[in-house]
Amino acid sequence: MSMKYEIGTKVRIRTDLETDKLYNGIDFSIDMKSYMGKEAKIVDCNENAYFLDVDNRFWSWGETMLKEVSNTPTLDRMLEIQEQSELCGEFLDWFLHKYAVFERRQKRESPFVNPDGASDYISKERLLAEFFDIDLDEAEREKESILKSL
Repeated sequence: MSMKYEIGTKVRIRTDLETDKLYNGIDFSIDMKSYMGKEAKIVDCNENAYFLDVDNRFWSWGETMLKEVSNTPTLDRMLEIQEQSELCGEFLDWFLHKYAVFERRQKRESPFVNPDGASDYISKERLLAEFFDIDLDEAEREKESILKSL
């Protein structure tokens, strides 16, 4: 059987693992729960399991118990929600074309509605990023990091 990860790969132990369930033939025991969500490095492996630095190679970890740690988590998240975001964006375009909801001349200076009843303005891109919990500044830093590494 070919192993997905190599020795030295940084991984994160999944947070949705269920105790007493087999993952790639390896039982996830209740004693392993404390490692869920932790980042680790693969220090050894055999044909069936990975061994991690986080637990001093004590437990055997199945491939599906792990996720590779990305250098660009924000950009990965943006790709993950791209279809949903585009659909929401199309809805906003339709909605804003049909209804006068936002006073576009009003700058977004505070999160509160103005006393005259006009809402503050936020661009569609920023609104969607806020809704999907995306840090656009962090995404830009990740893009710059990728470009520098080329």
